[in-house]
Amino acid sequence: MSPNWAPLTWYNGVDYLDTSARVVAYPPHRLLRIDPSGLRGNRATLTLTPPAGRQPFAITMGAGPEIVELRGLERLGRTPTGFTVARRLDGGSGPVRVTLTAGGPAVTAGIWVTRLALCALALLAALAALRAVRLRRAADSPP
Repeated sequence: MSPNWAPLTWYNGVDYLDTSARVVAYPPHRLLRIDPSGLRGNRATLTLTPPAGRQPFAITMGAGPEIVELRGLERLGRTPTGFTVARRLDGGSGPVRVTLTAGGPAVTAGIWVTRLALCALALLAALAALRAVRLRRAADSPP
């Protein structure tokens, strides 16, 4: 099973869409589709062909700037349903090189908090094991 497809029991895919950014109007026919099946890892550089000109367009990406950094296009906000609204940097036409990076301060902090928590758990487990060994030795030694 691909990590880009929700399990069959997943019924609500809109719970995690961005609702923090401001809602930006865009012409409904202006849409850039990003196929998630080609995305791997925490960074992807894609050559995409967004709608021409400086008018905003929607992107099929629901993550906000705290979760996914968008380079190569200007993020303007979100659609009413939580998808990204952006525009071209140059207002031109044709393909654009776009980089998507997992990150932002929240993600970086989350990674470090998780690492520190794992180290603390390992330390607690080692201390518990050491205490158990000491208690066993104390119980086995004659009074």
